[in-house]
Amino acid sequence: MRDVLALCSSSTPREYLDFLRDRKIGAVVAGDDHIDMRTALNMLNRDYGVNTIRVDSGGTLNSVLLQAGVVDEVSVLIHPYLAGGIPDPTMFDPHKTGFMDLQVSLQLLKSEVLGAGILWLRYSVKKT
Repeated sequence: MRDVLALCSSSTPREYLDFLRDRKIGAVVAGDDHIDMRTALNMLNRDYGVNTIRVDSGGTLNSVLLQAGVVDEVSVLIHPYLAGGIPDPTMFDPHKTGFMDLQVSLQLLKSEVLGAGILWLRYSVKKT
């Protein structure tokens, strides 16, 4: 079983922090009215020895992490399927986070064709 930690800010309601504590879920508190991702990740490294985090998320959290400058690598799997419908969630959505001008330059590190025609692309994030 893996340990679970919740990232919270100082404005996280006391009731929720009590809920986490009652379930023996640790809380990392970083930031005032929202989570300061850079500080939270530094705390995870300092307090728990975490060096690498894998995020399987949608465009909102991905954009927040990219804006905070804490992403070193982006890994993308392209499956050989086309599907219609609502285009949400996306992989990167700076509009939802209020970072309208956020642009992130990537450099291809590696491409690989996996089974069933899946393409795996790995990019480094160019630091500006």
